[in-house]
Amino acid sequence: EFNLGPVEITDQKALFAALTKRNKAAAEQLYQAATKGNNAEVTRLLKKGVSIFARDDKAEDTALHHAARNGHS
Repeated sequence: EFNLGPVEITDQKALFAALTKRNKAAAEQLYQAATKGNNAEVTRLLKKGVSIFARDDKAEDTALHHAARNGHS
C-alpha cells in the first residue's frame, strides 16, 4: 500500500527521488489491478490520486492498455 501523506525530506533531489519511487509503486498497483480487472481497486487508486496517464517502464503502456490486453476494457 502506498501513502500519499507528507514526505519529510529537506533535500530537493531526495524529495524528487522519494516522490518518483512512491509514484511508480502506486502506478504499479494500478497496472496490476487493471490487468486483473479489479475495478474496485482501480477506482480506489484513482481516487487516491494515482494518475490515469501513468505509463509503465517496459512498453510505456497505461493501465487501460493493461486492462484491454487482458480482456478488461
